Amino acid sequence: MCEQTALPEETKNTASRRKKLWEVGEGYHCSILGTCLRRSDLRRFSRKKIFQMEPGDSDYQIHLTLVGFAASRNLKSRAMHKFLDGRYRVAIKRYAAVNDDEALELWEQDVKKGTVAGAYWAIMTNQLLSKDVRAEVYGQNHMMGHDNIVVNQQQHRLYKEIANKATMLEEVLVSERHIHLKEQMAMACEMEKLKNLQEESVLLVAENKKIVEKNIRLQSELAGNSLSGEIGKLKDQLRESNKRNAELTAEVEAFKRKFADKCELFELANADSEEIMSKNRQLEENLSLLQQEVMSMETAMLGSLDSSCDCSTCDDQKTSCCPGSDLCGKTILYVGGLHKMVSHYRQLIENRGGNFLHHDGGKEASRAILPKMLSTADAVLCPIDCISHDACICVKKICKQYQKPYVMMRSSGLSSLAKGLTEIVQ
Repeated sequence: MCEQTALPEETKNTASRRKKLWEVGEGYHCSILGTCLRRSDLRRFSRKKIFQMEPGDSDYQIHLTLVGFAASRNLKSRAMHKFLDGRYRVAIKRYAAVNDDEALELWEQDVKKGTVAGAYWAIMTNQLLSKDVRAEVYGQNHMMGHDNIVVNQQQHRLYKEIANKATMLEEVLVSERHIHLKEQMAMACEMEKLKNLQEESVLLVAENKKIVEKNIRLQSELAGNSLSGEIGKLKDQLRESNKRNAELTAEVEAFKRKFADKCELFELANADSEEIMSKNRQLEENLSLLQQEVMSMETAMLGSLDSSCDCSTCDDQKTSCCPGSDLCGKTILYVGGLHKMVSHYRQLIENRGGNFLHHDGGKEASRAILPKMLSTADAVLCPIDCISHDACICVKKICKQYQKPYVMMRSSGLSSLAKGLTEIVQ
């Protein structure tokens, strides 16, 4: 994101209350376009004819080209200014008539709300504000860019934890499903028994009713007759039937209460199962995204390792003097990077036929020896995420002075190094 440490002087104020994009100091253009334009906006500009860009340019190359266009007044810078004014017109109006203190207070509010892009554009183009305010806002925005690297690493670790939890939850879900199926089968058996008991109870009630009607009829027909013995038997049968009916009724009520409890447990189990399945689907989606990201990184790294060196014009081809294909014995200086990865940098460069030199960018090694190492190298690689600003400026200056190829890589990983070596070979 940063190409220099010292910010240039502001250009002269125009008659209007806001500056144009090309009137802002050159040191701000990189941060303005990086903060206020999305990647989709970069691609949209690259497809317009007036920008005359190659279709295969990366987002970083498009960004650098647009930063170059923004330094002067031209059709391209005017188009970008018009686009940014249209997108952030609300923020421009909000910051139109504020003093330095009010602008900083509004800026703090926008940082907390996450509406940094519009506020940054409005402040950097408002010439009513002092240079100190713009410098302060620029510095805060610059450090937020560094903070994003830490956030991305934390999110990557969180994705791994989520993937592990997804696997564990999937195993729990399978176990819960088995238990749920067993409970369903047991409940179905209980419901079948309850149904049979209800049918038996209905039959007994109907039979009891018939007996009562028969008893009443016999009592009316045999009134005064000596049939008390038969009537007594019928009364006994009635009492037995009533007793049996009461027992069955109590049993039916017990089964009804048990069935109601089972239904409640069944509903709770269904709710828990749906919640677990929803969480599992979300974790599976996150896992799929992580797997796609890892696959794309591996593909990019493997593609960058393909050799494309043409040895047909080399006198040492197929002799004992041949240092190796690709780099053909070139001395590659790697400035910056991670200390624990130096051995891997060396192995990758030497495997491709190059000689490896390393300078840590001024962390432990003396910065005074960096120009001497640069003068002896055939090409230079720098990861912009792991190098001091002074070392980065020194590399660019000396490489341009001696017309030596150099590549500013986006990260200190092996995939970025492989891609950088490919650019040097080509």
